[in-house]
Amino acid sequence: MTYDTYLEVFPDGQVLAQILDLPGCFAYGVSEAEAHNNLRVAVPDYYRWLSMQDADTPTVSGEVELNARERFAVTMQGLHEVRAFFTPDAAPLTEDDLGWGLALMSYAQIDLRRYTVELDAETLDWQPAPEAWSIRQIIDHLAQMEIWLATRLDTQPQVPVATELPGTPFERYDKIHERAMLRYSGATPEQRAAITEHTGERWSLRKMLRRSIVHEREHTEQIALVLAQHAAR
Repeated sequence: MTYDTYLEVFPDGQVLAQILDLPGCFAYGVSEAEAHNNLRVAVPDYYRWLSMQDADTPTVSGEVELNARERFAVTMQGLHEVRAFFTPDAAPLTEDDLGWGLALMSYAQIDLRRYTVELDAETLDWQPAPEAWSIRQIIDHLAQMEIWLATRLDTQPQVPVATELPGTPFERYDKIHERAMLRYSGATPEQRAAITEHTGERWSLRKMLRRSIVHEREHTEQIALVLAQHAAR
């Protein structure tokens, strides 16, 4: 299997490697080589993740070859991180692309909720270290980011504060996630082809979906780690 990879290099030198043909398949490393090595492991894990939702997902085995296609240096504009707008992000979304992106968003939500069913207040608020986020804080962050991402095509985005909305963290997160998916699913052909720019960063609906899926899977892994650390106390 051969895949093109797209790399984001952060100011601290950390590298995020992604396979855009497999939305939500990513890995980090302290160098490009390490990120690629971790991504080779992530590819079969990604297919296993898909198989949890779709029994028809093919089994993947054998060597994974990765070709770095684009590299982007992440910069800061004030407090805002300017992230990559890769060449494939500019391609208008087809209806099939949109449907698959929404399915992956749903898979990511189901996976996250699998880890967070019936957590008590003590577990929700426990922090592995004083500077580390609790699960409650992670969920609030996910909800806030989902609102922010869903408004990137707006001319003047209005982003409410997620924690000021009614309900528990999970109720807010579930409602925001549902509304974001409804917003994406109702995108017109013009919106599926649109490219906007805010705070020095370019956006398309394809990029918004990509970022949402990666972000949710990334923090699902973080929650799984916090729960493992909590259990091992």
